[in-house]
Amino acid sequence: MLKQRVPTAPPMTAVPIRTVLAGTVSCLAALGLVLGLRLPVPAAMALLMLATAVPMWWLEARRCAANGAVGPVVRVSRRRSLWIRRLRVIGGALVFCLLAASMRMQLALGGAQVGGLPELEMVINGACVLWLLAWARWPVRSRQPDSVAALGRLALKCVRRHRPAAAEWQGLLGWCVKVFFLPLMLAWLYSWLLQIDKELQQGQGAMAFFVGAMAALYALDTLFGTIGYLSTHRGIDAQIRSTDATWLGWGAALVCYPPLNAVVLHQWLSYRDGKDWSAWFGDSWIAWPWAAAILILTGIYTSATLVFGPRFSNLTHRGIVTAGPFRWTKHPAYISKNLSWWLIAVPFLSEQGPLAAAANCAGLLGVNCIYWLRAKTEERHLMRDPVYREYAAWIEQHGWFAKVRRFLARWRPGRRAVGGA
Repeated sequence: MLKQRVPTAPPMTAVPIRTVLAGTVSCLAALGLVLGLRLPVPAAMALLMLATAVPMWWLEARRCAANGAVGPVVRVSRRRSLWIRRLRVIGGALVFCLLAASMRMQLALGGAQVGGLPELEMVINGACVLWLLAWARWPVRSRQPDSVAALGRLALKCVRRHRPAAAEWQGLLGWCVKVFFLPLMLAWLYSWLLQIDKELQQGQGAMAFFVGAMAALYALDTLFGTIGYLSTHRGIDAQIRSTDATWLGWGAALVCYPPLNAVVLHQWLSYRDGKDWSAWFGDSWIAWPWAAAILILTGIYTSATLVFGPRFSNLTHRGIVTAGPFRWTKHPAYISKNLSWWLIAVPFLSEQGPLAAAANCAGLLGVNCIYWLRAKTEERHLMRDPVYREYAAWIEQHGWFAKVRRFLARWRPGRRAVGGA
């Protein structure tokens, strides 16, 4: 049997590094302006999103136009144009209903976990109404209906009791992903920017710097996540190729977010008993390298979001990213995030004794297992793409875990005995 050829280099990443750098540099410049002018948080959010998204959209649109990825623009007949616009109105209304239901559910069940969601609710609803009106009047220039019109077609088929196509169900799943995660990203971005402003005004000392740096990293993460959910457009080749349609994939992902994580992660698998690393280590010498390790791991986690550029999304396939920390492992965000939780919560230390510490460690291991399941379901979904299969084969031979395995294999007792003989 012929062995599968292992690539000598990873496949080209879906988002060029220059696009990521342009968005990141523009974002940091806008963040400096926000902090310098002390802008209110809603205005800061708008400025940061525009400053980050516009350079990436412009570069990706130019690249796709040069590569012919967008395809030629073909005008349609007036009759078909009117029909697609009607479908857009129906589909847009359905999107609005899904978004309103998602926000109500998160607000009712998520509680304090969804941060600034109450303040943002009116803004998001108003923006959706304007978006719906604009989308209904946008000129139709392609024979293939867009995702909003496809959703309207799905709604009409369900009303008429016709069987929708698999692609239309995939489109509905894609919109469900966006209406669930977009309000969360916006609410968390709002909360992290509030935290940064609070530390600048009230915080003092090294701990204030640590908390502010963590808030800034998570603000960058949620900012790029928000832009990713807003950028599923064919004009920049960032449309959704496919959405995970399995119960296991959705369950493993949704359990990590409000409202489900309030029960599963914070109650059933609780791993905290009141003290974190700062309370245990205080002003001792170990606090400095411990805090640095947490910041480094959180930085890796954030960079794993940034390298997606305008294509970040959960549960969907929008192109295979192989740059940045994805050259080390297939799941740098999950690994770094879970390791940082061990350092932040220090579950192996407890005032209640070793049994409580063991229970905390077991709880955090349970959380780690959920993220391991997320990683495996994502791999199963992406393995349908030959580009991802090539990337996975390259990581299997050249990733960090492969290098660790080869290093450990050199020191196996049996191997050294054979070599000595």
